[in-house]
Amino acid sequence: MQDSPGITLAMNVVVVNKGYGIAITGAKSTGVSIIGGTIAADGNVDASGVYIEDAPGAAILGARIENFSGGGVEVKDSPDVTLETIDILVKGGHGVSITGAKSTGVSITGGTIAANGNVAASGVYIENASGATISGLLIKDFGNDGVTIVEKDGGMARENAISETVFQGLGDLYIDLDDDGLGFGLNDPGDPDEGPNRLQNYPDPVVAFIDAAGNVQVYYTVDSDPANAAYPLTIEVSNNVSGAGGFFIDDLYQAADARKERKFTLGAAAALGVRAGDLLSLTATDAKGNTSEVTFALVDTSSVAGLEYGDAPETGTDQDPVPHGYPTTLASDGARHEAVFSIRLGDRLDPEADGKPALLVDGDDLDAGDDDDGILFGTPHLFPHPVLGPGTQPIPVLSPGLHTLIALNTVSGYLNAWADFNRDGDWDDPDEHIIDEVFVDTGPVRPEVPFTVPDGVADGLSVLRVRFTTVADAANTVTGLAPDGEVEDYLVQLLPGGTAIDYGDAPDDRTAPRYPTLLGATLTPPAAHILSTLRLGEKVDGEADGQPDDDATGDGDDDDGVTFTSPLLPGQSATVEVTVTNAAGGNGYLNAWLDLNQDDDWDDAGEQIVTDELLAPGTHALTFAVPDTARTGKTYARFRLDPQGGLGPAGLVFGGEVEDYAVTVGTATPVEPEAVVPAASRLYPNYPNPFARQTTIPYDVAAPARVRLEVFDLLGRRRLTLVDREQAPGRYRAPLDAAGLPAGVYIVRLTAGTVQAYRTLTVLH
Repeated sequence: MQDSPGITLAMNVVVVNKGYGIAITGAKSTGVSIIGGTIAADGNVDASGVYIEDAPGAAILGARIENFSGGGVEVKDSPDVTLETIDILVKGGHGVSITGAKSTGVSITGGTIAANGNVAASGVYIENASGATISGLLIKDFGNDGVTIVEKDGGMARENAISETVFQGLGDLYIDLDDDGLGFGLNDPGDPDEGPNRLQNYPDPVVAFIDAAGNVQVYYTVDSDPANAAYPLTIEVSNNVSGAGGFFIDDLYQAADARKERKFTLGAAAALGVRAGDLLSLTATDAKGNTSEVTFALVDTSSVAGLEYGDAPETGTDQDPVPHGYPTTLASDGARHEAVFSIRLGDRLDPEADGKPALLVDGDDLDAGDDDDGILFGTPHLFPHPVLGPGTQPIPVLSPGLHTLIALNTVSGYLNAWADFNRDGDWDDPDEHIIDEVFVDTGPVRPEVPFTVPDGVADGLSVLRVRFTTVADAANTVTGLAPDGEVEDYLVQLLPGGTAIDYGDAPDDRTAPRYPTLLGATLTPPAAHILSTLRLGEKVDGEADGQPDDDATGDGDDDDGVTFTSPLLPGQSATVEVTVTNAAGGNGYLNAWLDLNQDDDWDDAGEQIVTDELLAPGTHALTFAVPDTARTGKTYARFRLDPQGGLGPAGLVFGGEVEDYAVTVGTATPVEPEAVVPAASRLYPNYPNPFARQTTIPYDVAAPARVRLEVFDLLGRRRLTLVDREQAPGRYRAPLDAAGLPAGVYIVRLTAGTVQAYRTLTVLH
């Protein structure tokens, strides 16, 4: 919907296999409402469910948005947008993103924003937008933060209020103000504190629970920077959300405590008048009176035995992809630990009444999120899995040889681990006790714990068990009770010896990590492919690890599948030829990235230049846009081909190949204005027209404005963005290189402030 005011869509079911579910654009599209219904993606759709741009007052009420890989709802430069009682489940991208200085007064109240699978994004992402209200939400299972608020390129993100929101199962902070944000304005309702929230001092509750004695305990840290925060911080826990407004306890958090875990014991829950499910608030107030606050749920563990169990599968069938028969429940004398919350692996620990065996080793997941978060494997991770599909977490891969892991233990203690290498449903065979009573300390730099995978391992999914305790020899068997600590079970993929894996060769270094190329350089696993007949070009070989090189030539001459056939110029299109080979027949999906800002990653907006392009064997010409904001000079591109699609720039997959290239972004011919001030902004016909390769598009800008010059095909898909910047009054000429554009008629759109104009052009080949 473009420039269409007052439209209401009620109780519709919208299912798309490409593009946005619903797009609302244009300043005249005021007051558009989506009421109820479902907006869903069929397959891998790399777009958002609802896209709102330059459309004031849009509302989404009671709708469900699901399975989009590009995010749930995008709000861009659109004020007074309302999202109420929404249900968002995304496969990729942010749940809700709010960007642009015009996006003021956006309100998100009630509902759930959740991620399905390994989504490296935030529940709500706010960039250069102010005055948002986030209240009454459940935000869960995102790989990054619950809410991220950032300021970029001189923009402002201020007075954004967050209240009565519960966060679960997040990979990072509940709320992250980033290094550039200036934070929130309002506090939760009933909070007697005064003062604006600021960048520092955001409290991060680890867990709040009612223990077996009926007492309320809270473990927390504070995201504060000793160099910038005004210490000491006063930390308060209250039940103000329920209306009482009274504080339970105060604590002083000194500079020396920065980012360290602290504990409150508040007293009996009955005396405090709280029960499981109640929302508590954790408030940090610095010496200058600035306050930051987060709301979180209270978990009741008093009714369970105060024990923490594993979740390896006990029962199943021979057709299941994962073995079964492991001792997990109390009836099998399964491994269990007395729940002492200060002694654990990772951030979370969930006491249970009994073990929770599950086929995919994911049963140990209560309201506080998946508590198997205490081990980092220094090995490739398989995602998506060819049998389990993209809905599972990345799975560590174990092949014969030396491997390492890092334990994220909260105190010093003893570590044991077992792996079922022959997939027979137990850990009793020789060489399966892979880590035996290794003492692991704490500290900012965690040591890598080595273990060996023997020759002759079976091929397929299996289970690895880790146990940690502070008492020597108390957890050196796969069964039985330990006095403290935790047991964590992990799904792993076994690969027999001789399995060839292809890695990339973009620059990387374990002491100064760059692109995801080397094993163990960062927590992000490198790009890697288990070789098959599907490949880029003709040549491919296996390596033991990434082959980083400043010219991306460390992988020898097997990077022969991609040829850049045009220069890379900011604001213009570029073309590549991609050759796909598969001796067994069958197509592959291509994904590619270009580091546009030269910050040594491919994670920024717009850096994925090819998304799930389905290619048959043969040579293909592909076109992508190089934005005019691209930094000139040497940078790096990564191309990945595989049989399933949905890849990111890192991670291990079955089949295909990864190829990295060092490329240069050149200097584009500038679009210079003539020394004249036009009376009106307008778009002129391009010349020549029709044309085969090169043409020029003249246009006038009458007043200083943000100017966008875009090219669309007849299906409304944006194919090129030629200009996107602030421009002074003048007469401009924009060059267009149509290399790679199919022959046909295209629409050119000029946006200069509030003025829009359209022309058509024709490409001949």
